[in-house]
Amino acid sequence: RLAKFMRTEEAIIYSYGFATIASAIPAYSKRGDIIFVDEAACFSIQKGLQASRSFIKYFKHNDMEDLERLLKEQEIEDQK
Repeated sequence: RLAKFMRTEEAIIYSYGFATIASAIPAYSKRGDIIFVDEAACFSIQKGLQASRSFIKYFKHNDMEDLERLLKEQEIEDQK
């Protein structure tokens, strides 16, 4: 019913925030993916990232220049 109401193919409801974050990240990412994340991410995000088994690259908190640096480094690495 929820999916129909939301006009989507599927829908899911979680009982609380931690479960949502900790399970959604590994559901949409997989081993071998690269995820760029703020080093100040909350505990539930960290747990979700850990469960995803992806490559995690942390940038300095709210520092878009550091994120850009990491993205450029990754671009160079991808071209090898």
